[in-house]
Amino acid sequence: MVLPIRTLTGQKEIKEMLASVIAALCDTDLIEEVRVFHDRVIVPALADYSRVLDYDQVGESAFRCKYKPMVELALLEIKAAATTPGWTVAMRKARIAEVLDMAGF
Repeated sequence: MVLPIRTLTGQKEIKEMLASVIAALCDTDLIEEVRVFHDRVIVPALADYSRVLDYDQVGESAFRCKYKPMVELALLEIKAAATTPGWTVAMRKARIAEVLDMAGF
């Protein structure tokens, strides 16, 4: 028997994290990396959300959405690469590309 989902939480946190990563890239003028992130992460996720999203069942018919652990780690690393003081643009770009490759995107 499949229970209907009555409560689905975590969407706000997912959106906020994604927005903060994109904002960090934009704030450091890494516009090409925003495009790469869009093409390698967002577009595939639209076709198959299970590639980036997971959930925890928190009640009989309640679920909490979350990023898969590797995706969450990649987002945190990309944001860190974009905002780490003292890094050159080349260092930022290289680290972001490395993170996307390691995460399988």
